[in-house]
Amino acid sequence: MNRAIDLAKIYPVVDSKVFSFDDNKDAYQYQWKKHNLGKVVINI
Repeated sequence: MNRAIDLAKIYPVVDSKVFSFDDNKDAYQYQWKKHNLGKVVINI
């Protein structure tokens, strides 16, 4: 499966907005309101 992913050049979609750990409530609301494109990142 890893080989197929490498050959197909598949990468996870990550939203450009990064939240700090202290802003985890904002990150949850951001995702809940569907403002994100892909995964939401919380920097620890």
